[in-house]
This record gives sequence, structure tokens and C-alpha cells, in this order.
Amino acid sequence: MVGRLMSDLLTVQQVANQLQCSTKSVQRLGIPPVKLGRLKRYRPEDVEAFICAKVVKPQEKQLSPQSSAPRAARRTGPRVGRFRSGRQTVQLAHDEFERGFGDDARTEAQRFAKCAVWNLEYEERFRNPKKLITFAKAYKTYLAKNHPVPLEAEEILLEIGEVQCSQIDDETMVDLAEQIWPDGAAPSTINRHLYSPVIAIMHLVLKEKAPELARPDGHNDVLPVIIPPVWWYKKIEPKCNPSQRAFVFTLAMHGRRTNEMLARKPEHLDPDAGILDLGMTKTGIRQPELHPGALKLILAIPGWAEREWLFGCGPNSANSFRRDLKAACTRAGAPWYYPHSFGRHFSVTRMLRAGYSVAHVADAHGMTPEMVTRRYGHLTKKETTAALHKVGGELFDTVFNNAELGGNEGESINIDASEPTDNDRILLEDFRALKARELAPSEGDTLSS
Repeated sequence: MVGRLMSDLLTVQQVANQLQCSTKSVQRLGIPPVKLGRLKRYRPEDVEAFICAKVVKPQEKQLSPQSSAPRAARRTGPRVGRFRSGRQTVQLAHDEFERGFGDDARTEAQRFAKCAVWNLEYEERFRNPKKLITFAKAYKTYLAKNHPVPLEAEEILLEIGEVQCSQIDDETMVDLAEQIWPDGAAPSTINRHLYSPVIAIMHLVLKEKAPELARPDGHNDVLPVIIPPVWWYKKIEPKCNPSQRAFVFTLAMHGRRTNEMLARKPEHLDPDAGILDLGMTKTGIRQPELHPGALKLILAIPGWAEREWLFGCGPNSANSFRRDLKAACTRAGAPWYYPHSFGRHFSVTRMLRAGYSVAHVADAHGMTPEMVTRRYGHLTKKETTAALHKVGGELFDTVFNNAELGGNEGESINIDASEPTDNDRILLEDFRALKARELAPSEGDTLSS
């Protein structure tokens, strides 16, 4: 019943195409929508009624008022009905013709000028053709390349699945974001779960001819890294079920992304070798070898080999998984941290603080060194700080511990401070005079600002 109803209803983009307007204009026209959860659909009969109200009614108002003089009886019958219907059809066709040119093209010269502009556009399209491919077909190609399923894939396809990829613009993306997150969301969330997959899908099929979309403002802002203390893990562990326990500690011990873990199936795990196949990630195919403790927690999940998803929830159920895990934190009396905080941030931060190089940290977490430096730059200074402390420590030991300063071999260090002698003052004055002569311009030179 629901499937048949969904197929009969129209999306915002379909109504916009039918009315030849933008999706925002559709929402302002007053056509009553049908709400299905967070989605908006429109009945075809409501759209037809709106078109008739905008087109037919004005024509009825233009009919001449009835004269007070007696009139002959009107003829009726099928021939008269056909005549009236034909006259109305001609008028409607004329109105559609006028609407096609717009309100700014009322004279014949203006229409010829607009036709010339359209001809130039069509010629440009002919010289630089774009593949006429719908987003749904592009998405199918994207999955065939073994790319991960986007978190909001279902709602994205419902809204723009039938839209041509070349017609997806910034306005379409803004409307789509409002449909998926009616209460709003962080720019980084909208970018990660909407813009990144849509752009990747279109670039895969259209290459350089894909539309250039402007990502949301503030999506690339570097936010402070917040990680839970170690006692937090001890406190929530007794309140987690086996699936949650394995997920939390595998994520924290290996620093992987949430969707990468939730998308794992039992066949991705090799229990003998302890290798978990993560498939294609942002930095290529990854097959990390699990820590024996993390592997032990996964194998302790009852019936893990017979379930559909390794951790019980798939990538499209991330919100439900976070909700249940948040309830476990509440039962334990512990604050809530997002999976990215207690997983990826925790692992990267601990490795950098332990003194491992940026290259090792990047390889261990499926990142690039540039990504590590940009996101965790305040933690990547350990080697620089160690070198700085080594040089500064030599000075400290020389002054306070009567040690020799490195790099001054052969010199004996006298740490007793003394007043400058007259000879020192003469040498200093000679040095200043020499520098002044060097900086003074010679004859024939001119100074320019």
C-alpha cells in the first residue's frame, strides 16, 4: 500500500519540472503537500487543480458580462460541446505560448530576441554535450565500483533520483538539505553525508562536465578535538551489550570511521588471521589486523557469524545504534561522547602523544599526513618540541649545572659573571662604526624609497 502510494505521488522536483519553476517556488505556491515522515510529496490531482485554477479561471473572468437584453436559447449537444472545448484549448495553448516566453517578451521583436538567445544556448550544448543520465543511474554505477553506501542514500534517491545529473545545482542541494534535515544540521554533517556523496557520484559519471557545487559555508572549519578520559570506557563497559562493547573498543583501539565499522559483514572478518576487510576507503583498500583483545570481543558476540551485519546494525542504522549506545551511557551515569570522539579522535591523539610520527599515525588510521597535520596539528609538534627542549636544556645545564655547551668544543666555560671592561667597550664601538660605514651609501648612489 505504501509502495503504491509513494509511486503515485510526485516529488518536489517533478512538480517544479511540470510547472517550469524552481523547487522553492513550488513550496510557496500553496499546493497541499503529503508528508511521509520527513519527506514531502504531492498528489497529481492537486497539481492539476492548481494548474486549472491558475489558467482556466482567469479566462472565465475575461468573458463578457451577460447583457440584460433577452438572448436566444443556447444550443446544446455534442457538436456545441466540441466547439467550446476546442475554443478553450486554443486559448490555453496561446497562454502556454505566452508563459513560455515569460512576461518580459510580449512583442514579436522581444520573442525573436529570446529565441536567438535560446539558439545560442542549444548550439553551445551541441558543441559541449553533457551526458543525459539520471542521478539514480549514476548512483547504480557508483555502487558497481564498490564504493560505500552513503548514510542518507535512500532519501537522496527519493528526492533527486529521477533528476538529470546536469540539472542538479546549488538550489537543488539546499532544498534537499532542508528536506533531509528539517531541524537543521552542522555544515560538516551536511557536507559529509550529502554534498560529498552527490559530488563523488556525479564526477564519476560526468568527469569534468559535472556541475560545480558550492559546499556549505563552514564545512571545513577545524573544531577542537574532544576525547573521553580512560575512566569513561571503564564506566560504560558493564552497561554495554556484546555488540556495543565490541564496537566501542574496536573503534577506540583502531581509530576507524563509524560507517566503515557498521558496514562490515561477518564474511569481512577472518577470525584465524584476525584481519578485518574494510573495503574501499578514502585512502584505498584497507585490511587492518585487529588487536587480539578487539578480536576476542567480536568473537564473543552471540551468533556473530549468522547475522547480517557484524555489529548488529548496518550503515543505514547509525542513528539507531548511537541512540542505543547513548542510553547505555545514561544507565552508567557517564557523559555522552560521539563515536568519532571515543573512536578516531581518541586513537589518533593517544598515538601522537606517545611520540609516533605523523606518517605512522596516518597509515594506521587510513589518512594522509596532510589530513593528520590539518586536523591534529596541535599534537604533531612532539618531535619539534623534543629537539627544542634538547637545545634549550643544554643551555640550562651549562648555566646551572656547570656543563659544557654543545657546539663549543675546546672552549672553557666560565660561569662567573663579570662587568664589561674598557677593552670590551672599545671593541663594541669599533664594531658599530664598521657597520655604519657598510650601511652608508657610496658616492654616486641614490637612495630610493
